[in-house]
Amino acid sequence: MYLNEKLIKNADLVVPFVGCPIGEPVSDCPFIAFWKETDTGKRIKQIEKKSEEELEQLRIFHKACILWKIDQLQE
Repeated sequence: MYLNEKLIKNADLVVPFVGCPIGEPVSDCPFIAFWKETDTGKRIKQIEKKSEEELEQLRIFHKACILWKIDQLQE
């Protein structure tokens, strides 16, 4: 159902498309907009509608946010 080349290539973005993996999202989290969709499968399928550039920007944000949150948890 979900497996296609684009979803497999962007599997690292599945978790943030479903929800924040570390507690509450930050206020400027771009993934919040995707969470308005209540069906998890449809949330994931939104990856297919994004350009490679948009996905890369989301990936950069997610990686930076995760690192920041981990740093905050260690303090």
